[in-house]
Amino acid sequence: MTKPRRTPAEANGNSRIVATHYGLHNTVSGLGITVGSLATGGLRDFPRRHDARWLTWYALTATGLACAASVAALARSGRLTAVPEQPQLAPA
Repeated sequence: MTKPRRTPAEANGNSRIVATHYGLHNTVSGLGITVGSLATGGLRDFPRRHDARWLTWYALTATGLACAASVAALARSGRLTAVPEQPQLAPA
């Protein structure tokens, strides 16, 4: 019988506190989404009040280009390649 695969949280720490790892991750992700949404809303309102409607699209384009450059840098460094799994031998 093969051992069940471990989750990333189990592989990185104590398996008894897996829910804590996932809860913290979801909390931080939710806060990031909230801040991003508020920033995007502010970015859309500011140009309307100051007659600079081009500012929204320049800022969003710059964000997209920065993200694409980051992914390209990760790919060049080899950090996006999958690590092949070692085959599990079944006991005889």
